[in-house]
Amino acid sequence: MEAPRRIDKVEYIMSHKFAALAGKNLFVCNSCQHEGFTGLMNCTICDKCVGTLFEMYASGVLNDNSTQSFNRKLFDNNLQNLWSELIAENRHHAHPIKDISEQADKHNISLPEPCVLPPEPKIYQDASALDNICPDWRADRNRLVNSLLAAKRFADIDEICSYEKKFDPGWTMFAFAKKEEAQGRIDKAIAQAKMALEHEPYATKTREYLISLFLKNNQESEAQKLVAEGLAADRFWGRGYLHLAELRPEAKLESLKKAANIMPHSLALRGALANYYIEGGQIAEAIAELENALEYVPDWKEGAFGLALLYEQNADFERAIKALAGIAEIDAQARLALFRLLCLHRPKGEALAYGTKKLGYAQSTAVRERSRIITEAHEAKAKA
Repeated sequence: MEAPRRIDKVEYIMSHKFAALAGKNLFVCNSCQHEGFTGLMNCTICDKCVGTLFEMYASGVLNDNSTQSFNRKLFDNNLQNLWSELIAENRHHAHPIKDISEQADKHNISLPEPCVLPPEPKIYQDASALDNICPDWRADRNRLVNSLLAAKRFADIDEICSYEKKFDPGWTMFAFAKKEEAQGRIDKAIAQAKMALEHEPYATKTREYLISLFLKNNQESEAQKLVAEGLAADRFWGRGYLHLAELRPEAKLESLKKAANIMPHSLALRGALANYYIEGGQIAEAIAELENALEYVPDWKEGAFGLALLYEQNADFERAIKALAGIAEIDAQARLALFRLLCLHRPKGEALAYGTKKLGYAQSTAVRERSRIITEAHEAKAKA
């Protein structure tokens, strides 16, 4: 028995009584993960998304239920261009053009008439410039544009945007905004970023970029408004609480805690919370925060160093030694810091053994370094 085609599975699922639930949770795209779209799981314009949407289209199941996780307006407005590009490239073998065409004939559905596409930008054909970049993916295009911005190759960016505006207008406006900022035209960058966000209100990267532009332009009230709108649309927008912490100092702790609950693996956030506690003299709370973070990411070097320092300030030398031992195998500075603590708070033999085995010191060098560390510690204590 012949296995069912992918397009037959799509038709079956989206014709089922649970089609609304399936459409809401359909996830075929990797791009949205990188872009951080709010309330949207699929970018709609990569080959995976386009192929899936045309499978629905040809099966007669493209409707409000089946496309809840896509930008339906973007697809409808670019139907001919997207179909033409899918035919021209047909790189993704999960969506054979033959299957889509046969399915459309079966359901008596007319597919768009292919049009002549503009030539791809020259830089898309330059393998050395692309360096493992696939222009179909937004995240890869962002990498490419960033490298072009660094090289001040603005004409190449213009050529890319001129090509991509037919397929991905939201991203094109975002890229134009980056170019304007790089050329020192902040007001024009803000105008472009605003248009990009209006076109794609779910694009959190665009929102965050516009917030940074407002702050750079000393428009703090506009930045606050954007943060509030973003959090109203998505209360799980962790970075939104980070922005709120910076914009509203009186609510900083509450905002940082909310962000930490949403993004427990964010080391930058854990560090920000620990610094907040340290600045307020809440050393026990700072220690607890760093301990929790290191449970998630044991090899976080900055966190381990900070925790060891706080332990040492609290005269908890054994825990300080343990904190540094956790990263000493992967960090040379941690080994030196651990050697210092061993010299000051462990028996002479243990410190010298560590110096010779882990730091490669000769026995005489280890002895000399231990004496220097102890002398400097005594001198510092006397001055204090």
